[in-house]
Order: sequence, then C-alpha cells, then structure tokens
Amino acid sequence: MNNNDHMRLKNSAPLSCAISDHFQDFGRLLSYELDNDCLRRNMNIESSNLMIAVDYTTANLTCDGKNLHSLDPSGESVNPFQDALTRLGRVLVEFDDDRSIQVWGFGDAKTPDNTVFSFTPAKPMDGCKCFNEIWQRYHELTPTITLGEEPATLGPVIRHASAVARKVTGFHMLIVLISSHLAGEHLADTAQAIVDASTLPLVIIVIGMGDGPWDNMKVLDNQLPQRQFDNYHFVSFQKVQHAATKERKMFVHRIQDGNAERTAAPCELDPLDLLFTLQILMDVPVQYEYMCKLNLL
Repeated sequence: MNNNDHMRLKNSAPLSCAISDHFQDFGRLLSYELDNDCLRRNMNIESSNLMIAVDYTTANLTCDGKNLHSLDPSGESVNPFQDALTRLGRVLVEFDDDRSIQVWGFGDAKTPDNTVFSFTPAKPMDGCKCFNEIWQRYHELTPTITLGEEPATLGPVIRHASAVARKVTGFHMLIVLISSHLAGEHLADTAQAIVDASTLPLVIIVIGMGDGPWDNMKVLDNQLPQRQFDNYHFVSFQKVQHAATKERKMFVHRIQDGNAERTAAPCELDPLDLLFTLQILMDVPVQYEYMCKLNLL
C-alpha cells in the first residue's frame, strides 16, 4: 500500500472512531470476575456465534526454520497455532452458545484466493461442536495441506463470515489466526470487506502468529473511519506471549506491596490466558453496545 492509499483511508468521511481499549490493566482484568461462568454475562452479551479461520501460508517460520504449522510427531510440544487454539478454547468457551463453531482454512496452495475451505466439509454449516474437535480436526487436516507461498488476503474470509452473519441472527465473532503479513495489493480489498461488515452484528479479531511484519494489520485497526462502528481488532500472539511473564511478575509485586485491587475470586486461567483474553476481548463490550445502538441486533 502506498502513501496515497494510506491518505485515502485516513481522509474518508468519518462515520466512526476507533474504540479505546476497554481493559488496560492486568489487575483490572483479574478483578473483572474473569471465569467461564460469567465472562460473557458481565459483558451484557446475551448470545453469540463463533467463527474461526486459519491461515495456511508459509510466510512465517519458527526460530529453528520450521513453518508455524509443523507438528511434533511425539506430541510432546505444540506449534503456535495449536497453542493459540487451545487457549482460545479456554477463554472463549462461554461464547460458543450453540455448540457449533464454523472453522475454515485459507491461503493454502489448493484453495483459490477468493474462497476458504471448511474444517468439516461434510457438514460445513454445522461446524465443530467444541474446541476439542477443532483441535483434533486441525491435527488431522494440517499434515494433508500444502501451504501456499503467497501472503494471505483477508477479504474473502471476512466476506464469508459476513454471509453467515446475514443468515444467522445474533452477535457474531470471527477469529482469524494469520501467519503472513497483509500485502499492499490486498489492503484495499480487505479494508472494503471490513467496512461492509460494519453493517452487520460481526466483530473481526485477527491474531498474528509469528513476528510479522504487522504494519498493515495495524492500519486496518485504526484508519477506517467510514465504518458504521469499529468492528476490527488486531492482536500479536507473540507479543502477548512475551508480555505474559513480565505482567505476571509486576502484578505479583503490586499484590505484595498492597498496591493492587483484587475484588474477585482467584482466576483459574494462567497469566498467558489472562493477557490473551485481555487483548482479544478488550473492544467487545463497546462493540456490542454500538451494535445495539445501530439496531444490528
């Protein structure tokens, strides 16, 4: 994307403004009664539908030169996608109302750029019944997939989720696990898909796997004022991982010094789960309020 493209995004007639982070502190998150029985209720979200998309491109590698989808035959270790899916299962289990999570792959060598493939091809609309099934299907499918060599484009994924949101009533959350940067030639199409989706009760949360670069993802997070509401949020999984230990140590020190508030019972989630939840859901309460004000729900 060139400078003129950036200026067009920034100078479009504003219909919405970026949502400031709702949760900004690790201690506040703990005091928010963060457990699987009341998280969604505290956000005033009555019902919800989850959708997940997984990027199958080769753009990012691990520190030892393996692709981020490499599976350990012994099962003793997990790759970043397995780790993220496991943690998503722990922190988003309550948002899976109907025990039906549509899961798609995209960016592989066989799937055209303008479409996705289902993790459950025999029953694509039914999807997976739980995160354990998602994890199992990922483990079964991944060895059979030839990774694509081109950077992924998000436009088709967002439009596919938008089509679901038009057919099925209620609040929808699309989680995209992406391992490649968003190339400049795909930015305008992705931006338009996000703008179009802002007329629907759909939030889009993109989780960057690996070290990026994520510059264009951040552009989409902050520079689309023509949306009806701020419906897109980007999270770097690697950044969350690096911050988890540091934040935990800092919070423990504040507890020991008597400078942190803890009004809730001890949380069952580990520090990385907590920060992951913080980053994923920080905009959702305000996004839901906007949906209600715009009569999208």
